[in-house]
This record gives sequence, C-alpha cells and structure tokens, in this order.
Amino acid sequence: MRRLPLTGAILAVIAIYLVVSGCGGGSQTVQAADRSAPVVSIDHHLDEPATFGSPKVVRRPDGSFLARLSPAAGGGSAAGDTPAEVTLGGLGFPRTGEGFGQPYVGPAILSKWTGENDTYTVSLTTSARRVSAVVWNMGGRFQVRVGSTAVGVPKLIGTSNHHHDLDVTFPNSARRTITFALAGPVFFSGLRVGGGSTRVSSPTTPDPPPPSTYWIGDSYVAGGGSTHPGFDDLVHLASNQAGLTDVAVDALGGTGYVRTNTAANFPPYLTRARDNLGGSRARPQLIIVGGSINDAVFSKARVQRAASALYRYLARVLPSAHVIVVPFASSYPVPGAELAANAGIMAAAHAAPNVVGVLDLPERVDALSGAVAAKRRSGALDSKTVQGHPSEAGHELYGRIIGSYLVDCLRKLRSGDASRGICDQAS
Repeated sequence: MRRLPLTGAILAVIAIYLVVSGCGGGSQTVQAADRSAPVVSIDHHLDEPATFGSPKVVRRPDGSFLARLSPAAGGGSAAGDTPAEVTLGGLGFPRTGEGFGQPYVGPAILSKWTGENDTYTVSLTTSARRVSAVVWNMGGRFQVRVGSTAVGVPKLIGTSNHHHDLDVTFPNSARRTITFALAGPVFFSGLRVGGGSTRVSSPTTPDPPPPSTYWIGDSYVAGGGSTHPGFDDLVHLASNQAGLTDVAVDALGGTGYVRTNTAANFPPYLTRARDNLGGSRARPQLIIVGGSINDAVFSKARVQRAASALYRYLARVLPSAHVIVVPFASSYPVPGAELAANAGIMAAAHAAPNVVGVLDLPERVDALSGAVAAKRRSGALDSKTVQGHPSEAGHELYGRIIGSYLVDCLRKLRSGDASRGICDQAS
C-alpha cells in the first residue's frame, strides 16, 4: 500500500470486476469472459505510462453520470491531451471530496447517516493490457468484472486512510469493458493504463438503456445475512437478472415506512426520500421500495398512511418515475403483525397512481413447493449468523423471484403502458 501524491491519482478501470484482499501485494489469476487470465493485485506498481486524475462528474441528459479524468501532470506523455471518460453507476447523486490531497468521487446517498455508501460501479472500455484504479480507501471492498463476467469474489481493499492501486494485468491487448464495483467507504480517484493503446472511453450503452434504479429499504435491502452484502444480496442479484446497470441503494437497518432506528439515528423512508431524491439529487426512472418488517409494531392504518405519504411524495418530486413495492416477511408462516403491516403497505400501493406494480414476496414464497418448501420448513432460508435475516440461500431465492418479476415488469413498461398496477399480474 502507499500514499500517493496528487499527481499519482489514478483510476484503473479495465475489463475485470476486481477484488483484492489484505493491505499489500498478493495477486490472483482469474479467468475472464474473453478466456484471458488477468492477474489481479494491489499496489504492484505496474508500468503504466498514461496517468489520469481529478475526476469531474458530469450528469448526462438521461440522468446517468460519467467522470472525465484529465491527464495528470508528470504522468508521462502517453496520455497526451485527451481526457479519459468512465461511466459511474449506482451513485444516485455524487459526493466529491479529497483524500490526502487527492480529489475523489463516490455516492452521497447514505453519507449523511452512516459515513459509508453502498456498492457503486466504475466502468470503462480500453485495449490496454495493464490498468490500475486509484482509490481512496476508508475500509471498503471491491470486485471486478470483464464484460458481464465477475472475476473472483469481493475482498477487502487494504489499509484504511490510504490510496491504493487496484491492478489488473492481461496477457494480451484486446478491446474490453471493465467494471469495478466499489462497496462501502471507498472512493474513486484516478486511472493509469499501459501496454498497447492508452485510450480510455466510456462504454457504449444499449438502446434503449435500462432505467436508472433506486432501492429504498431496510436491512434486507442492505443485504443483511448475505455472504457479501452489496454484491450477492437480493437487491444486486435481482438487479443483475433484470439487466439493471445503474442501481443505487438507500437502505438502513431498523427502519421502515414508519419506523425510525433511534439507536443509530436512522430515519424512516420518507425522510430519506426528501433528502436524497429530486432536483439536483438522485433522479431515478425506477424506484423499488422494499419492506418493512420493522413496521409490524404499528397498526395497519398507521403503516398505510405512511406508505401513502411516501408514494405521494415520489409522485410529486419525480412524476415520471415508476414505483414498485415489495413487502418482506421474517419467517413462514408469516407472523400476524407482519401480515397486517404488509396489508397496509399493499393497500396504499394499489391506490397510488405512480405504483406500477406490487410483488407480494411472502405470498409468492409461501406458495412454492418442492425444494423451496423443504428449505422454508427447515429454516434454511434464515441466516444462522444474522438473526431475523435471510441466509445466502434466502437472498438467492428472493433475488431470483424479484428479478423475474422485474424482467416481466420492464417488458410491459417498455411497451409504453405505465398505468397503475400494470405489473401486478406478474405476481
């Protein structure tokens, strides 16, 4: 690991969703989508003559973000005068700052309450063989993918309060799209490339592009109980299945439509929506509201009023956004208090003109037979380490059900019909 001066700011984004552990050295040979075997490491000081830094965030007309990085002074002549461009996904809206004198960018969604952030992505296309992403690390994790194939599992980046180079080396030059998923308090600072062409561009997007998506929820939405929260939880599994690439997550444990986590000072959904959505902040095209088991301590009527207030607010500040509602359950059969809270949530959703669909996830899971029924009865869907949360098997099942629902719902929305409840029949 090393502290880098300002001129050393480098953002490496090349074809691999990279993951690194430990605070120095260590490499990992992996199989990428193009059958190459890139070597992933941290701080190996690769020979990368083109250096780019000082990311400037630009919001595109469709609401998505990209970062332009200037050739760094003293970074070698290979970069020339052409800036590098990378696509940023999952920011919601950007947070900028400096770490040890080096500018960075990351998501702002949860920073007001936790100082941390959920998983976001940095993607680029290049034919360089050597790429290093420079990040300011406060205790985050990362994973890399080449094209759509994840390489390895998520791992810790290294020592906190340091800049780190996340290195990827390929055996040959080929045009590749590389995505870095950065989770927790880790922020993107710069990029270095070398070996062949040093040209870096933002990846092309499909036409039409998938909608920018914003999840609001509790600890289930945050990935509680999953093996790698922020990577293999129900939110990211469902989003990946549905082909969603710009996914921001606003999830705080112990919260709900009504419920405040007083111990952690985490506010309920509407308070966060007021702080994070609309205007110069996040402007998603699709909003998915998950939960909330935490509201089971309140009456059905009170939960229904709070849910109605949230949906009304979303309709006012984001009138073109489509809203999908997904309630959860802590166990099966579903406890009576949770059934009542969910009934209030769904009643409010069915009455809201901007809610295009409700997926009653507990009902769907409860109706499944076969292996799922056996797992449900044996408690295999429940985490043994994070009480009251899904296990990895639970996250996989819920992600698969929600993902299938989203695939069907997005197909209907693309047809141009966004009327209330258009996606309900998918349940």
